[in-house]
Amino acid sequence: MPPDEYEETLLRWRIIAGTPSLRRRAAEFERETAGMIVGALPTSGTAEVVQAGAYLAAFTTALLAWADSGGERKLDEVFDEAFGALGG
Repeated sequence: MPPDEYEETLLRWRIIAGTPSLRRRAAEFERETAGMIVGALPTSGTAEVVQAGAYLAAFTTALLAWADSGGERKLDEVFDEAFGALGG
């Protein structure tokens, strides 16, 4: 992420992380986006639906963890941890 966007992005995600209704909306958006991705694939089965959902959940979870830490955790480390949990 470009340095000039870092603080603004952290601020936005801190607001999302600290507001229960926005946290729920982030999860809804994540599911909607997964559906759009799967819908754009030439073929899709259960595995593709699960994979799309899992990767977007990892992405959102990483951003929320970063925001919850107040930016103390390094963003790349939080992403590594979240995607690493997917096992590959």
